[in-house]
Amino acid sequence: MFNFINRKPIIEFVSADPIYSALIKPDNSRKFFPDWVKRMKEQTSENQHPDKRKMDTVRKCVPFLDAMRLGYMITCPADVYVSVNGNSIDTEVRTQLNFGTGQTEMISGHNIEQMSPDSPYRGTILKFNNPWKINTRPGYSCLFIDPINRGKNRYFECFSGVVDTDNYQNIINFPFRILNPKNEDKYEFYIKKGEPIIQVIPFKRTDAYGKPQVRMAKRHNDPKQDEWAYELRDGDDIAGNFSWYREHQVEKKITLEK
Repeated sequence: MFNFINRKPIIEFVSADPIYSALIKPDNSRKFFPDWVKRMKEQTSENQHPDKRKMDTVRKCVPFLDAMRLGYMITCPADVYVSVNGNSIDTEVRTQLNFGTGQTEMISGHNIEQMSPDSPYRGTILKFNNPWKINTRPGYSCLFIDPINRGKNRYFECFSGVVDTDNYQNIINFPFRILNPKNEDKYEFYIKKGEPIIQVIPFKRTDAYGKPQVRMAKRHNDPKQDEWAYELRDGDDIAGNFSWYREHQVEKKITLEK
């Protein structure tokens, strides 16, 4: 009989306090699609030209949608109200999370001096205090990135970062900067409880940081030996089918969830 060793999961989110059981738990990114994507039709409502078919929208663009499905999403633990007046900012957590020792801070400040005057990220920088400890399998790190393809007019943006979550044994918080999409001197907005704030993408370091191979494909008059033609072998199928990639080659990502 074989002795099977249970492998550590690629990623896990751990909470040390029972109060976090009331929060929206991290989950697959596909479960947090924005409403505007859900409402969008797969084709434009009218033909742009009478003699041509309706145009497909990004609702049918698999690469666009698969980027949004990638990895896992952590959401804002509580409603946060933000008021901006010039260079000053006030925040108020509208839904309090109470611990035995008192209320926990969902938002904290971040020293602006860490961004030099030459940085394009000067401005008000705050930090989401993450309630989840993140562990990964040995050899795996996590890319933390602002949620992909969320749309315009967002009032905040998390910074991207990579942490070796197999080695680092501590909570990882998420610095973010306040945006001003409408170029206003004074404005206010909410970050609602459950709104995605950070997309978590685990990856194997030896795959992501390894040396790539770059080469020139050989070309021959004989189609059977033309390496370049082989590399582009899907070209004719794509030219003859508007949905070739989606219908024949893309792997259904939901089947990968284990």
